[in-house]
Amino acid sequence: MAAPVVALAVLAFVGAVLTASRPPSWLGWCPPWLLAAAGAGLAAVGTWMVQPWATRRRARADVDHAALGELGRYLGWSTRLPLLSEMDPLEMRVHLAIALPADPATTSDAVTGLDSRLPSWVERDIAEEVRSWLGRATAEGGFLVVVGDSSTGKTRLLYELLAEQLGDWAVLAPDLGAGAGLVNTLADATVKLPRTGLVVWLDELQRFLPGPYLSAGAAGLSAATVRKLLDAPTPVVLVGALWPEHVRELRAEDIDPATGRRGPRYPGAADVLAGNRHHEVNVHSFNQDERRRAARLAGSDPRLADAVAEQWFGVTEVLAGAPEVIRRYQQATADQRAVVHAAADALRLGVLPPLSEDLLRAAARTYLDHIEPDDRWYPPARDALAGRSRGGLAPLLPVPDPARRRNLGWTLADYLLQHLTRHRAAVVPPAATWQALTQHASSPADLNRLGTSAHNRGLGSVAEPLYRAAATAGDPDASHGLFNLLWEQGREADREQVLRDRIAAGDPGARDTLAHFLLGRQGREAEAEQVLRDAIAAGDPETSARVWLARRLETEPGRQAEAEQLWRDAVAAGDPDARDRLASLLREQDREEEAEQALREGIAAGDSTVRRGLASLLWKQGRRADAEQVWRDALAASNHYGYWELARLLWEQGREADAEQVWRDAVTAGDRHGYWELARLLREQGRLAEVEQVLRDAIAAGDPFAREMLATALRQQGREAEVEQVLRDGIAVGDPFVRGPLVRLLGQQGREAEVEQVWRDVIAAGGRGAYVYVQLARLLGQQGREAEAEQVLREGIAAGDPDAGDSVVVAGDPDARDWLASLLREQGREAEAEQVWRDAVTAGDHDAHVQLARLLREQGREAEAEQALREGIAAGAPDARDWLASLLREQGREAEVEQVWRDAVAAGDPDTRDRLASLLREQDREEEATRVEQCKLEPEDLQPRV
Repeated sequence: MAAPVVALAVLAFVGAVLTASRPPSWLGWCPPWLLAAAGAGLAAVGTWMVQPWATRRRARADVDHAALGELGRYLGWSTRLPLLSEMDPLEMRVHLAIALPADPATTSDAVTGLDSRLPSWVERDIAEEVRSWLGRATAEGGFLVVVGDSSTGKTRLLYELLAEQLGDWAVLAPDLGAGAGLVNTLADATVKLPRTGLVVWLDELQRFLPGPYLSAGAAGLSAATVRKLLDAPTPVVLVGALWPEHVRELRAEDIDPATGRRGPRYPGAADVLAGNRHHEVNVHSFNQDERRRAARLAGSDPRLADAVAEQWFGVTEVLAGAPEVIRRYQQATADQRAVVHAAADALRLGVLPPLSEDLLRAAARTYLDHIEPDDRWYPPARDALAGRSRGGLAPLLPVPDPARRRNLGWTLADYLLQHLTRHRAAVVPPAATWQALTQHASSPADLNRLGTSAHNRGLGSVAEPLYRAAATAGDPDASHGLFNLLWEQGREADREQVLRDRIAAGDPGARDTLAHFLLGRQGREAEAEQVLRDAIAAGDPETSARVWLARRLETEPGRQAEAEQLWRDAVAAGDPDARDRLASLLREQDREEEAEQALREGIAAGDSTVRRGLASLLWKQGRRADAEQVWRDALAASNHYGYWELARLLWEQGREADAEQVWRDAVTAGDRHGYWELARLLREQGRLAEVEQVLRDAIAAGDPFAREMLATALRQQGREAEVEQVLRDGIAVGDPFVRGPLVRLLGQQGREAEVEQVWRDVIAAGGRGAYVYVQLARLLGQQGREAEAEQVLREGIAAGDPDAGDSVVVAGDPDARDWLASLLREQGREAEAEQVWRDAVTAGDHDAHVQLARLLREQGREAEAEQALREGIAAGAPDARDWLASLLREQGREAEVEQVWRDAVAAGDPDTRDRLASLLREQDREEEATRVEQCKLEPEDLQPRV
């Protein structure tokens, strides 16, 4: 920052000297007119140099000012962020526990010293893995996401371990929903973060990500924000918690009907959850070891004693009051159930809390099983559900405003909501409920989410008015959903009108889509061209209209001049691909000098992508030296891709020594590929000693792949002992790429005991995951050591797989489970193999439902297999429906097969509508199949028939 200021000061001083009325004597030789001109010129230069810097500084100051303003509003009267050790766990959204016993006779001295709001902390099995991750994150930061069902202890786990490990770090716990804007703004600013470190607490992470759970008008957390925070000089740790249903939805993919391509349903959320510094762990209900730990603490905390004694609920569920909530729901009156079901359906179909009084009342009325002439039934039912009991939690919860002065509306207890979301997944509300939700939904985003829910269920007549209401109210995504719905129904004129309405509303991408639409209709090409010209004239910032139109005109006889002008306009507008396209067009017309000029202008303007086109043009003209200079200039401009292009060009000319020097320069510049290419070049020349030295230098420089490449080079020379040493050196420094080659080498030499030791050492060093345990177990099994193989696999299951890509469905180590079950079955231990999969189901492995069902079917226990698959569907197992449909079809239960697919459609899985339509066509029910495909179902069509 000082450099521009110093430069400006120097220029100002010199300018003042030159323009002074009486210049110093040492400038007496210079005519006055020259002094004045020089002074004015220097002043102009000073302004030219410093003004862009000053503009950037002002923009940066504005960003910082906005960040400080938002942070000030968040802090209120406080002048700093609190430390994690200073935070009240309830403010971190840890669940309030069931109350302590009120009877003094049962209250010991130990009990009176307990926290009345939280039970004693019970160490979780996953805690050590989280501690290990936090140890690394203390230095480099990271993003930790805990996935688990409601009331499994996710938030308490995060709070306890972060308070233990990072208690002296500052914490930012933004408000649900809108708080993501504060995090985004803070990441963009240059304000200094706390020196000790910063924790960003995003407990209900789904409420911060761009997707179906984000509050209307709120900015979602972006992948760029996460990256900036994790790259900050101060270590930053972001933590969040999600239900499995949230993860599946946020990572879901859809097929774009316009292009046929599959892509993420919520790209912004998918990007955040796919970051390479993002780590997921799974938390489940207490296992037996955890229950034993809780039992040891039960003597000093009667709440734990109650929780351990409960047979039908997990320990954390009892502590959170879940049994009491479920009991009150099950014992509710008809009026109370109407309120609960209305709230649950509104929330699961897309209305975000708080649910307004009007919405809840109107929707609940549609679930009454008797006539009520007025609304006097509603307040008693609502108030009875909202009253708290000893469990500390009510089924229906008020949502207070931040100042806790008034009730904004209602929501359901998390556990009850998740319970009903699963048990009512295939329940489609009646038309009257949809109408009540449409009438009382409070935001355009709620209307759009409701429209999407109806659309996914094939309810076109319900979805269309919801989409239209959302679009009219200003939701930017609603017209996209409406457009796709009309496409499914074959309503071409209506689709076109939607696009024209979007254009009129200022949607910058709608003209492109309309042009696509018109080009696909014969005889409307001229209209499409006019739409593109309108987009160009309007300056739509997100449009590719100029590129589209130019490409189209290139192919039309006699319109190349128009295409050329469009490409030149695109160049002027900063389109990154336009210069190449312009040059290609000019070359096709044999205007090579102009093509070369266009490409050189691109390079001069900083567009490095056109170098390849320029070098290719010069090479084809036989101007080898000029082509070579293009890439040498690229290297001078720090474009490292130039090494490869220049070396290739020199090699093709037979200038091997020059190509070698290029790669040596790349190595000197720190380009990792330089080592690889130099080694390859030397190997082709038979200079093996130099190859070895290059690769050893690469290893010393930290290249992660060089050790395996060196081992390969040594093996080709028959230097097996040295190969082994290189690989063992890699194991010693934690190189993950040499483990496999070392095992293969030792195996080829028959040194099985050493292979075993390699795998055991990897496990001892913390290496986990299916590959390690399964490979060791396979080795032991091949040696007839089945009991030891079994033990290794059981350890693998217990250890889990922290590096699994889809941690939503991975609980423990699924491959280890598969191998263990196979091993047990080979030994005739069918009951134990079955127990492996039942334990996996209990641990939350959704795929285990299918594996259990397969085993049961093979044993002829088809009724139990069917039950396992139905439970898998309820738990969200992805393949359970296919397997259940197959089982029912084999038994000739066609009506039930149809019901399986109707339930899937009713649950909002849009991909299963095709399966239902295909089944109906097989039965010659063409009209019904067409209604399913064209999204023309009504709510009553999806009511259970079997």
